[in-house]
Parts: sequence; C-alpha cells; structure tokens
Amino acid sequence: MLANCIQLPSYILYILNYKLFRKVNSSLQKAYGSLIVILTWMFCPLELVLTGDFNELLEEDNTVVMSNHLIYSDWWYIWILSWVSGKHGNIRIILKNSLKYLPFFGWAMSYFEFIFLTRKWVADKANLTENLSKCKSNNLPIWLVIFPEGTVICDETIPSSTKYLKKMNWVEKYPLSNVLLPKHTGLFHSLDILKPKSLYDVTLSYSGVTEGKFAYDVYPLAKVFFKGEGPKRVYLNIKRHDLSSIRGFQSEVAEGGGSNVSERSEEFGDFLREQFLLKDLQLKNFYSHQDDSSNDIDEAIHNQQQKKIIKCTPKIKDFIFLGLILFTCCFTLNRILALLKISLSIKQTGGLFGTSILAILIMR
Repeated sequence: MLANCIQLPSYILYILNYKLFRKVNSSLQKAYGSLIVILTWMFCPLELVLTGDFNELLEEDNTVVMSNHLIYSDWWYIWILSWVSGKHGNIRIILKNSLKYLPFFGWAMSYFEFIFLTRKWVADKANLTENLSKCKSNNLPIWLVIFPEGTVICDETIPSSTKYLKKMNWVEKYPLSNVLLPKHTGLFHSLDILKPKSLYDVTLSYSGVTEGKFAYDVYPLAKVFFKGEGPKRVYLNIKRHDLSSIRGFQSEVAEGGGSNVSERSEEFGDFLREQFLLKDLQLKNFYSHQDDSSNDIDEAIHNQQQKKIIKCTPKIKDFIFLGLILFTCCFTLNRILALLKISLSIKQTGGLFGTSILAILIMR
C-alpha cells in the first residue's frame, strides 16, 4: 500500500524521462523482490534446488525464461530465483489479465510493467510489441518470464488441451500427461522483438507432489499464502538454448525478414512442443522418485553434474533496502496528504496567501 503511494506520482517521469522512470521502477521492484524473500523466509521457508545450466542463467542481464506452469505461485519462486543473481529489479513476467486487478500486488506489477494478456491475440500482440520494443530501444536489462501453457495443469484445464491435440491429430505425437500443450505465438513474438542470445527452459517441480497428483491440488494459493504450507523444496532444472540454433531463429532463416514470419513461427512451434514433451517425461520421472527415501533424489531425477541448493534466506541488505523504500513511501505519503490539506485550505480561503504557502511547501 505504501509503495503504491510513491508509484503514482512517479508516473510523471514516465512521460518526461522514461529511463529515469525505469530506474525508480527498478529500485521499487527490488524492494518488492526483497519483500517476497522475507515473507517466504518468515512464513513458508523453502530451498531452491537448481540443476542444469543455472550458472549461465544467473549471469544473464538480458534473456527470456520459459517455464511449465504447475501452481499459481510459480512466478513467485522464479522471482526468488532472479533475486539470487540480483536481477529481481529487472524481471518482467507475462501473466493473465485478471491478476493486474489484485489490490496492491496487482497494482505494483502493473507499475513494474509486467505484461498482462487477455488471450485475444490482436490486443495482446500490440501490448507485447509496445512493452518489449520500448525495453529494446532503450537498452534496458530484462528477464522476461513466460508460461507457454497459458494456465496451470489440473483436472479443469486438461480437457481443452486434449481437445486441441485431437483436433490436430497430435495425440500420439505428443502424449502429454504432466504438462499442457504449449502455445507458441506469444513466446515467438517476444523472442523476435528482444532477440536475446539465449532462451532458458525451466522445468519446475515441487517436493510433496507424487505420481497421479497435481501440484495445483497439493499447493493451492490459500494453503501456501495463508497457512504457510507451501513446498519445502522447489526444483528448477534449467536448460540453455542458443537462440540462433532454435528452429525459426537460425540465422539463415531469420534474416529472411517479415515475409517468412508465419513459417518461422510454425517451425518454432514444433520446437516448443518437442521441449514440452521432454518436460513431460522429466516430470514423470520426478514424480516416480518422490517416494524415494533418499535425501538426494534430485540427483537421480535430473542426472546432472551441476547442482546448487539455495536456502531462501534474506540478506541484511534486503532488510535495509526495504526499510529505506518504506521510509521513502511514508515520507511521500505524508507530503501528498500535506499538499491535499493545503490545497483544501486554498480552495476555502483563496488569495495570494494560500498560493504562497503551497509554493513554499513544494519547494521544501
């Protein structure tokens, strides 16, 4: 709430100096990231288990991250991942449109220029293009996060995915049971605008979810955020793809320009569906090992040489930084209330005296 008070007046910078606006924006976003880590540490402690190409991802300033979508708080844990590398002020997450109306958090995410999609491509394309093109033209650092499935996998969402698989005669080609059929258009368009060096493919999975169950049912939002009964471990297997090696973005194809965008998009769609088929197999393997008594099941699951376990524990600078931001917000709110009070006085008394008081207050 307090942070929202400083966000509103800073919109003036959006018009006058966009880069300065983004600098203020990034500082506030870092404070929100610190708050997320502090809240997780206090009420729902967990560990991140990173495997695969995590070192490469943590060094990136500009990249696109795609992930499977298991529960509504997936984005929360990826924001924590960006905090690990200090990029939590530059993350932008693509979310469904209804989330921007959430009090405080939704308003804040709108201010942070998170991208909210309506699932109507004409409107969504314009939204994506404007947001990402502005970022690209101003050379701003960005971690763009997208969930290509568009929603979480659960009993209610599987039928529509299966229906489309049948319509396209893909049931045997893509026998999916742990992920939904991904949608490629938004991700392709985002990559085509930003043209990062790499695309990072994150496979999310959670402790406590066994074969035959959905994480959505095991960790509903109310249980995670109001009861503090979230996953004890969040597994993130990370795979790096060089963009120039991905079908649809191979240099000799991409140089063809706008005339072959549709063809390139379809080629990328084939690539994306194949990656999600691999995710499905990986998740099946994960769930089958969840009953393993070994404390190191992630080694058996991912079979990776590189592994890093990170406890979600805030640093002293997170408390200091969040405190400074809250102080600034309180100060700003106090000034706004004072200005409103003086403005009312001017309206009631009028004259040069009231105007002079307002001018002095602003100059202070």
